[in-house]
Amino acid sequence: MGVDVDRARGLLFPTQAGSIGSDLLPAAYALAALAFGLRARRSGSWTDFCLSALAAALITGVKVTAAPLALPWLVATLPCWRSIRNHWIGAAGVALVAVTISFVPTAAMNIRHTGSWNGDPENFFNAGPGSGGKFAHDPDGCARALGVPLCQRRQGEISHLPGE
Repeated sequence: MGVDVDRARGLLFPTQAGSIGSDLLPAAYALAALAFGLRARRSGSWTDFCLSALAAALITGVKVTAAPLALPWLVATLPCWRSIRNHWIGAAGVALVAVTISFVPTAAMNIRHTGSWNGDPENFFNAGPGSGGKFAHDPDGCARALGVPLCQRRQGEISHLPGE
């Protein structure tokens, strides 16, 4: 794509070493989606458009909260969407693969097993703005939800607190 590898090495940023939910992979997919999408827009290449669509689907497949990273791709590829009419069989295949590698299968399994697309139907683990989430307000409730065995004495101390 015309990128000087030696120059690009200095532009890389470190991953979040202490986190399982790194933002590096969705960012890389977003860059790939945008690069292929812009190239498809310029050249009219169906292959580049398909590759950009798959990279955009992978953004949410890795981390659903990174979905806004796909918005620049959507804007960049708007003129390319007309070409779907000429390649509708290929578009159906690409769409099927894109749905399979996106967040959709995870959401479907969450709905099946918990009744909610996000896997947390009661919003139990929501850490609202400025709060420590449920872990700060009800650590034993979270521990029970996670299956952590607790001492009976500790559970008895908490059960009589106001608001319980």
